[in-house]
Amino acid sequence: MMRRLFTIGILLLAISVGMKTYGQDFSNKGKEFWLAYSYHVGMSGGSGSPAMTLYLTSDVTTTYSVDIFGVTTVQSGTINANQVISVPIPNTYFINGDGLFTGRAIRVSAVKPIVVYSFITRKGKCCIFVSSYKCIR
Repeated sequence: MMRRLFTIGILLLAISVGMKTYGQDFSNKGKEFWLAYSYHVGMSGGSGSPAMTLYLTSDVTTTYSVDIFGVTTVQSGTINANQVISVPIPNTYFINGDGLFTGRAIRVSAVKPIVVYSFITRKGKCCIFVSSYKCIR
């Protein structure tokens, strides 16, 4: 019995030594992000206006643009490596209600990969969102 377990163990070891393993390359870096400026849990029934700020950063120097898709450019420029850029989003693009909204989609794009965080506050309540990206090929 012990000999059989030993043989199976050696066989499994021999098989696994020759195998390559790959870790998951999971990151929220990307070149294009789509966001909405809307309510989140805990914001309804509060007072004061909501405020949304995007924070953009990168480990490489690149150019970026924050647009209200099809309407206007909110901010564009260059992010230096390891710099954080803050971009306040005007309240006119806040989605307040149900239904179809046009001209309020926020598009963040960059030439090289960046990371985007959004921070929405309203009278002492806040929501931080780490944006995921749409891969551009």
